[in-house]
Amino acid sequence: MKTFRKLAMMAVAIFAAISFTSCDDNDEPVVNSTLDGTWKIISGATTGQGNFDLIPDGFAKNPQTETADEHIYPISLEFKTDGTGVYTFQVTEYEIVKNDEGKDVVKSIFVDKTSAFTYTTSETTPAGVVKNELPQMTINYAASPYFESATETPSYRIEGDVLYLYQDFPRAADVLRKK
Repeated sequence: MKTFRKLAMMAVAIFAAISFTSCDDNDEPVVNSTLDGTWKIISGATTGQGNFDLIPDGFAKNPQTETADEHIYPISLEFKTDGTGVYTFQVTEYEIVKNDEGKDVVKSIFVDKTSAFTYTTSETTPAGVVKNELPQMTINYAASPYFESATETPSYRIEGDVLYLYQDFPRAADVLRKK
């Protein structure tokens, strides 16, 4: 009876080990494994900020303070199969509205803006640029009223509908989800 119990427990342990390993996420098929399409930025601090030389005159000034909110808030990158794309971001603009008492009040709103870019990809990162084995892309942003033309060379990785852009590997990536 003891021998039977030991054999039964070993069979249960083997069955459990096989069952747990077969539930691995790596068995899932990769969907949307190409760049083409629109990728919404869900986290990241570098895409669209810090990499561009912002042009202060392009930003709207707050009529009360006479200062501009010189910030770009990244929204998405749209990659087209022909090597072009559209960068969508928001900037703060201001409008004067009347409050309940009839007085003028400045209201700040976020306005969507876009800028064109071109991109190329390569299967490997050139030696000396970044030490990783990820493919790399070069993104050339056209000048806009908000920033001068800029070039970024991030490494990237696509996992399902998530794109990881590494501006400075191994620092954390910008994370984008395919719409």
